[in-house]
Amino acid sequence: MGRVMKTQIIHRVPSFFTILTTFSVLVSCNPCNDRAGEIQNVNSDVFQGPEFTVVTFNMLHGFGNGVNDDTLDDRLNLVAREIIYTQPDAVVIQEASVTSMKTHCNIIERLANQVNDALAGEGKSYNSIYARANGSADLMNFEEGSAVLSLYEITSSEVLVYRHNATWLPESRIALRVTVRGDAGDIDLFGTHLTNLEDAVGSELVRTLQARELAEEIIPARGNTNPVVVGGDFNALPESAAINEMIDAGAVDMFANQNPTADGYTSFRDEFDIADPMEEPCERIDYLFMIDVGGVVTESTLVLDTAQDIDPGPMETWLWASDHIGVKASFRPSGY
Repeated sequence: MGRVMKTQIIHRVPSFFTILTTFSVLVSCNPCNDRAGEIQNVNSDVFQGPEFTVVTFNMLHGFGNGVNDDTLDDRLNLVAREIIYTQPDAVVIQEASVTSMKTHCNIIERLANQVNDALAGEGKSYNSIYARANGSADLMNFEEGSAVLSLYEITSSEVLVYRHNATWLPESRIALRVTVRGDAGDIDLFGTHLTNLEDAVGSELVRTLQARELAEEIIPARGNTNPVVVGGDFNALPESAAINEMIDAGAVDMFANQNPTADGYTSFRDEFDIADPMEEPCERIDYLFMIDVGGVVTESTLVLDTAQDIDPGPMETWLWASDHIGVKASFRPSGY
């Protein structure tokens, strides 16, 4: 049986969500949520090098949209199939949801189980961690957050709630830090999903302040001793102030590094039909960043970037895995 460790949650300012989190723990009535915040290590494997491959992907939870919710199980299968086929070292996920047992239950737990069952014959498996950001599966039968799957042992994790969050529609945006064991040094993974709202503090967007906090405070707090990969939905274009915060802090945009002239669009934005294979993404807002002096990016591509026919029969039933395209990147960490 795998080892379970609890994740430390740091609220950088007291908030309504601090109270909600405490109350949710006390009532704890949704069995789909009984492992939230816990590291689920099913193996103790160690990264040996030389290259480490990461995928970031926004899964589209479907809350508030009947079509997106109705297709979540089929879309989960598409994501699982991609992971099983490509076997990246780690997957950083946004909009991972937890609902009731009558609907979709814990998406990350289901995803990890499905992938691990398929890889059992190869002697491989993914460890996992899910951290709630918004909602409460205990109080309203829905929540969503960030997650990481790792082929290697997760030695520790931490959830940090940004000081600045949108207030027009109250949010709790987070950064999830996960450390995975490496033979020549551990690797830190950060997953985040910055606000899509246009709230501002003075002249600066909340999204920019979140990126600055991530780049200047949250990541450096680790001491910059391990190679770092940051993955997430930044809801920000490449030339935006939010992305410049990352670049100015020394982060390397891994996709742009390998594809300097490519659009690299990852988002369909509004009026998106998840069942229309002719849809085309129109903005790049999902990123993988490397922070590692001496680290070298070797490859980066888009994944889950086409609709798939999920009907095995003569009829065609097309479906996108999400309203986002995934980003995959490989790098040689320093020391390997």
